Amino acid sequence: MNYIVTITRKLTEKIMTNRVLRFLASGGTAAASEYAMFSFLLVLDAPLLIANTLSFMTGLTISYNLNRLWVFESSGGRVRFATYAALATANLFVSNLAIFAIVDVGVSAFIAKILVMGLIAINNYFLYAKFIFKD
Repeated sequence: MNYIVTITRKLTEKIMTNRVLRFLASGGTAAASEYAMFSFLLVLDAPLLIANTLSFMTGLTISYNLNRLWVFESSGGRVRFATYAALATANLFVSNLAIFAIVDVGVSAFIAKILVMGLIAINNYFLYAKFIFKD
């Protein structure tokens, strides 16, 4: 039992001191929330566009707050949020196009969502670090 506590403590310390690991942890939290909302809405027979858009907005809210406060430890402000929202709008447009294109070739919407979320997350790390949360 002591071994598990020690490993957990070391892993937690590593995450807290490494920005990439904090980004992955916050991104995982936002992605899980987004995917849960997407799945919930699809189970309720929401149209794909509505399910993707509402779930994306859920993930966006969680992601912005975790990234600003924890990952990049950045101050807020209207300009920063407006820049973030502009990137999010572009991501939503790309996300909706990609989801429909992938589903159109016969891939499950649930799988398509995971693929698109992964691609957007990789792209976002670099854009956040360079343009959004730089102080």
